[in-house]
Amino acid sequence: MKSTYVTEIMTMKIGSNLSFKDHARIAKSVEIGYDYVETALNGLAVASSEDIDAFVNTLKVNNTTCPVVNCFFPGKLKLTGDEVDYSAIDEYLDSSLALSGKIGFKIVVFGSGGSRRVPEGFDTAKATEQLIYLCSEHIAPYMKKYGLVCAVEELNRLECNILTTCAETVELIRVVNKPEIKLLYDYYHAGMENEPVSDIRGYADLIVHCHIASPSNKRAFPRSGDGDNYGEFFNILRECGYKSKLVTIEGHDNGEYLRSSIDALNLLKSL
Repeated sequence: MKSTYVTEIMTMKIGSNLSFKDHARIAKSVEIGYDYVETALNGLAVASSEDIDAFVNTLKVNNTTCPVVNCFFPGKLKLTGDEVDYSAIDEYLDSSLALSGKIGFKIVVFGSGGSRRVPEGFDTAKATEQLIYLCSEHIAPYMKKYGLVCAVEELNRLECNILTTCAETVELIRVVNKPEIKLLYDYYHAGMENEPVSDIRGYADLIVHCHIASPSNKRAFPRSGDGDNYGEFFNILRECGYKSKLVTIEGHDNGEYLRSSIDALNLLKSL
């Protein structure tokens, strides 16, 4: 009889981060063995109805799903600083999140470094308050309206200048204290900020989604022997009872999509 631990090892779901327009790669990802597709919401938000229908059809034909979308906000829609327009933000939230009814996503990743980046000279503490207000009074109500969860993502300091660590991001989420606002744990960004994977134990209850890539190799797809301890990461997630079991590879394939995708999937499925 197999142990519960072994059963859990076999059920982690690995996703492929792809453009919703790349129908060939979506089909190939399913053929390779990926469990789902993740794509960018800011692209879907401005896509034609024909492109969206084509994406939905591709998911259906290939018997796969898109449970998660990333790239929440377009860069031009500012979330911190003196140019924040909450009317425009609400309009975007309503129209973009309404797509969940057709596409089926349930988790929306809030990275969006270009949107949340603090303008030069603007007070960081005030920007943090703006993000708390945004999450509490704007994002959370629209998430509730559409039955979704927002996963706030830490972005390392080379990509953004606010919410650059899990510790900082978790603090914001706990202040917001809304069931619709949770955490995305990104193995790459945490590694770039030298945050120990063991820290997950302190906020595992907030994690609803994970991204993975190699911090040792410039965000390359994971591969065996690349210097990163993915096994430790997966073991801690299981130990903490990570409920969604969704882990999306979000990195660079170095121009070798097929080989990198196969190698990464084989590695992660073996952990």
